[in-house]
Amino acid sequence: MPSMHIAWTSWCAYAVWSVLRQHNPPAAWLAWLYPVLVAVDVLVTGNHYVLDILGGIAVLALAIVLTRLMANRPGSVAGAGSPKLPSGS
Repeated sequence: MPSMHIAWTSWCAYAVWSVLRQHNPPAAWLAWLYPVLVAVDVLVTGNHYVLDILGGIAVLALAIVLTRLMANRPGSVAGAGSPKLPSGS
């Protein structure tokens, strides 16, 4: 607990969805089939329980929220282009 099978496949689907959603929305939504199929597989094979799957989704959601909070804080270099080099030396 939590299922990192689900956390990993959901993270992969989220990354593909994030890239494709502007250019090809139908293909972007197809990316979510990957974690759904893995969830069915880990349930059928007895590797995880439903709560393990929900825990994996919760881990991913927490990671996304924390990443966005860290990227939006003052002084963050995320999305700022090239890092500033210190002057002098």
